[in-house]
Amino acid sequence: RRTAQFKILPLTYLDAARFHPELSPADNALLYGITGGIPHYINKLNVCGSIKDALLENFFDPSAYLFEEPENLLKQELREPAIYNSIITAIAGGATRLNQISDRTGIDTSVCTKYINGLTDLGIVQKRLPVVQKSAQKTTYHISDYFFRFWYRFVPGNMLAVSSGNMERIYDAAVGSYLSSYMGLVFEDICKQYLVFYAADLPFQLQEIGEWWGPDPNQKKEVQVDIVALD
Repeated sequence: RRTAQFKILPLTYLDAARFHPELSPADNALLYGITGGIPHYINKLNVCGSIKDALLENFFDPSAYLFEEPENLLKQELREPAIYNSIITAIAGGATRLNQISDRTGIDTSVCTKYINGLTDLGIVQKRLPVVQKSAQKTTYHISDYFFRFWYRFVPGNMLAVSSGNMERIYDAAVGSYLSSYMGLVFEDICKQYLVFYAADLPFQLQEIGEWWGPDPNQKKEVQVDIVALD
């Protein structure tokens, strides 16, 4: 009989940064945002100098181990990888609500929900609701696996440059210039981890942490608070 269970989770930023203590906090944050805190991916990216060089050598190369890793994982874990791939592509492209995902993929919403639940069980997609005033109408979906998020953000759109060997020439314009905006959600996540890590020092008992969005009656517009912690 089963006596316990142990689900292996990705490392936090703080633990992932121990792999490369020689890197700056900013570079370690970027490394975390690329690998999602998966030790195997941190090792495979093999940062010896700059992260840019490591990406060009071990990520944006058709022969590199990490180049087809997300697609290979979908093929191994799921029976209909093409459908799941289309859903992840839609979410990565900005479709965060169920009806938007359904419109972009051409999949009926009820069927789409089943596939999204499968991706949620795998930890690739995350369902989000405001931490207060929770309502199904406010449900949004996001790619929670940073390795998948990074791959779908930067690989498909640059596939021609990768296959033709021109990725190094266009890297700064196609990838480097967008890393700051890409890291926005990653940094929010790191800040949430920080609050959880130092929860004992907070002036209240931390029971839930997330974000909130909704109408502001004073500003008369939709607003968002990136981090909200509740007791």
